[in-house]
Amino acid sequence: MKKLLIGLAFGISAGIIDVILIIRFQNLFWDAIISALLMWTAIGIFISYISFKLPGIVKGIIISFMVLLPSLILITSFNILEILLICLKTLLLGSLIGFFIEYCKKKLNAI
Repeated sequence: MKKLLIGLAFGISAGIIDVILIIRFQNLFWDAIISALLMWTAIGIFISYISFKLPGIVKGIIISFMVLLPSLILITSFNILEILLICLKTLLLGSLIGFFIEYCKKKLNAI
């Protein structure tokens, strides 16, 4: 249960950050906003449950891009600038989620 709560907390937090960036800089529709929030929530849960023998930052980046890639093809329409922006956000938020989940695992020693 602690894995789920930690994953949800950091996933929703990253989703909120991404939604703020989407609203501010990309002006996408509400379905893209909901999709981004749900994607980051799922990524947080995946990172908290998957046990790769990698540092948390690397694990966060790998899992984030694995989840993002199928959607990236649909949402960007092959606009290079948009692809770069989304990949940069994914790199940053994925590494942060991975780092903080690993940090919580070490601090709480409960997962």
